[in-house]
Amino acid sequence: MSPAPVLTSYFNPEAMLSVLVPVGWDGEIVDATTFRIKGPAHPEFDRYRPTMSWSRHPSPAPGDDWIDALAASTLADARREYEEFTLQRERRVMTSDYVPLYARWYSWTDPTSGLAFSQIQAFLAGESLWLINAATLIALAAVHLPLFETILDSTRIIPARPQ
Repeated sequence: MSPAPVLTSYFNPEAMLSVLVPVGWDGEIVDATTFRIKGPAHPEFDRYRPTMSWSRHPSPAPGDDWIDALAASTLADARREYEEFTLQRERRVMTSDYVPLYARWYSWTDPTSGLAFSQIQAFLAGESLWLINAATLIALAAVHLPLFETILDSTRIIPARPQ
């Protein structure tokens, strides 16, 4: 078993979001509402790189009562849209900064390439809705899914300072 990766803190000032990321992973700010990290290339899998992204969207409604309805509707969408979709587990918790988090672990197959993926999709319900997606090849899931879960659990929304 390989040693656990060293994690370092990353703060995105545009997004007001803080996460722990593995040292050596690349990050990019896609736009004002989205950023992504990419793991190292795996030469044995045609240089495939696992990814994790955070994107901010307007909350569907005040409060957080909507998160369960969103989780149900997106699960129904995934069952319909993803080939060989298999739900592994779901979790709904309150983060340490008192923000509701819903997460699901699932696998699916890309019909074009035939590649099978393991994925975590999460919704973080702060003043905005945060959609978090992490994906890796199933062949690499034992390595990356526990790391993705650690990163997910480290995600913190930083409140804006009063003006």
